[in-house]
Amino acid sequence: MSDLNDNNNEFSYTTKIWINVSILALTVVVLLILKATFSVFLLIFAGILIAVFFRGLSGLLHRKTKWNEKVCFSLAILITLALTAGFFWLVGAKIQMQVAELSDTLPKTIENARAQLAKTPIGKKYLKE
Repeated sequence: MSDLNDNNNEFSYTTKIWINVSILALTVVVLLILKATFSVFLLIFAGILIAVFFRGLSGLLHRKTKWNEKVCFSLAILITLALTAGFFWLVGAKIQMQVAELSDTLPKTIENARAQLAKTPIGKKYLKE
C-alpha cells in the first residue's frame, strides 16, 4: 500500500500511469487478436446462419408432414440446393447474353470516352501519359 497517498487514499501519479498503460496494452492485444482471427469468426457466424436456416426449414417440414426429422433435414437441404441451381440456371442465360452484349459495346464506349477526353486540355494531358 505504499503507492497510496495517505492523505486522501487516491492513487499516485505513477500508479495512474501504469494503470493507463496496462489498459492500453490490453486493448491493443485484444484488437490484434480480433484482427488475426476475424476471418475465423466470420466463417463460424456464416456456419451458424446456414445451420439456423436449414434447421428452421426442416422444422417447418417436420411440423407440416410429421416425417422423421432426419428426412426433413435432408429434404430441406435438397430443396434449397435445387432452388439455388434452378435460379442460376434461369438467370445464367440472361447474364450470358448481357456479358456478350457488354463485350461487344465496351470497346466502342472506350473509344468514345477517349474522343471526349481528347477535346479537353486535361484529357489531352492524361491521354499523352
